[in-house]
Amino acid sequence: MRKGEYYQVGYTVKDKNTLERELKPLDTINDHNSKYLLTADYVPYTSYNGIKK
Repeated sequence: MRKGEYYQVGYTVKDKNTLERELKPLDTINDHNSKYLLTADYVPYTSYNGIKK
């Protein structure tokens, strides 16, 4: 069985409200597949409740 991955893409999430908006769809998925938030922001590796940015 192939493991799935989820991606959410946003240009920037420097604003707290934008970050929350972009994370919400991934946070509502209740399986154990990998979840990623891709942005153009230059920040060190970060994880939000298991969602890798």
